[in-house]
Amino acid sequence: MDIRRAGKGRPRALVAAIAILGLVAAGCGSSSGGSSGSSGASIPAAKELAQLKAAVAAAQKVPTFTSPGPAIKDVAAIKGDKIMSIPGSSQLAACEQMSEAEQSLGNAVGTPVTIYQNDGLTSQWESGIETAISQGYKAVILTCSINPLSIVPAIEDADSHGIKVVCYAVNYAVTSKTYPGLASGVGEHVLSDAKLMVEQAFVHSDGKPFNMLLITSNAVNGEPLQVAAVKSEMKALCGSACKIYSEDIEVPDWATKIQTTVQSELLTHPDISVVYPLYSGEYLFALPAIESSHRSNVIITGGFGNGTPEIQLQLSSPGNTIAIGQMSSYADWAAYSAYYQTALVLAGQTPVPFQQTATPNILTTPSNAAAVLTGVNAYGDGFVNGYRKLFGLPALSGSALHAAATVGQSAE
Repeated sequence: MDIRRAGKGRPRALVAAIAILGLVAAGCGSSSGGSSGSSGASIPAAKELAQLKAAVAAAQKVPTFTSPGPAIKDVAAIKGDKIMSIPGSSQLAACEQMSEAEQSLGNAVGTPVTIYQNDGLTSQWESGIETAISQGYKAVILTCSINPLSIVPAIEDADSHGIKVVCYAVNYAVTSKTYPGLASGVGEHVLSDAKLMVEQAFVHSDGKPFNMLLITSNAVNGEPLQVAAVKSEMKALCGSACKIYSEDIEVPDWATKIQTTVQSELLTHPDISVVYPLYSGEYLFALPAIESSHRSNVIITGGFGNGTPEIQLQLSSPGNTIAIGQMSSYADWAAYSAYYQTALVLAGQTPVPFQQTATPNILTTPSNAAAVLTGVNAYGDGFVNGYRKLFGLPALSGSALHAAATVGQSAE
């Protein structure tokens, strides 16, 4: 996924997404077609290797904060408004980190935020919204890994009760047709991030063909676009010399099915040398599968998220030799973006267009994982005072600034 690519060109327009989807029809198949991945034939990746290396290096730089939109005009008017934060799953560290950061900023502004614990089931997300309706909440934030289209009736029910539902993250402009009942949303760099992770795999292979196992989760928001982007970039850089095998495993089943599935695929298809989990939370289960298969030539790349355990595994063996990288959003920064969009709609202001809401992502590798774990060393802390200014809150400095910039990391 093109992460920040020097901070430009992301996220791409819907037209680009449609174009990518069109390419998939002619792209790599799920489990058929293509070669063994060991062909010595010249492929586009070999010719573009210097460019790919430059993109991978740029993706690891510290981003700068840019104000996403206008200040909240009347903060006093929203004080006391209760907000419900529903993480995609309380077992996903990145989602919990985001919810905790939303809660921290909400408390500073004066809008108490409650975190609705759940196991990643749509029925539980719906129950969270029902609770918000019955208990007089003013807004609900669907916090990471929730597809709003999977719970439309619940969202529309909330909307009918005057409750603003905001989703992190969406893939299109929020309208009554694209996301019924949704008040606003925050975008993610779905297409460009997926593109970059494929590029990183080719940098690792020195521009040579390889075959990939792609682990999908169809119920997660943005899944079709990510899969399309991966297949399109593989097609562009490898032509017919690479093959993609694919297995779908939904979030509630990650802990019980990923390891056995990946191990079985690696044993059945010895030509696989790259495992691409679309989400970093899958790393924890894919890594032991690779170890137990005794395949020393297999690496993990891809995986959007920012869970502390998934990053930690890249700091020591065997993780630092198998997991070559993942795309990491910073939970605290992403949470501030989601809360800001929520505050805008609560205040009756026009939300920022989703194309302008995506927060910077960092390519996390074994070489910079330690910095990413600190948050501020990889992302900076400028976002804290940048957002506080939009709420009329005084700037922080020293230990107070550091604490505010890292609050979400207390969630493991």
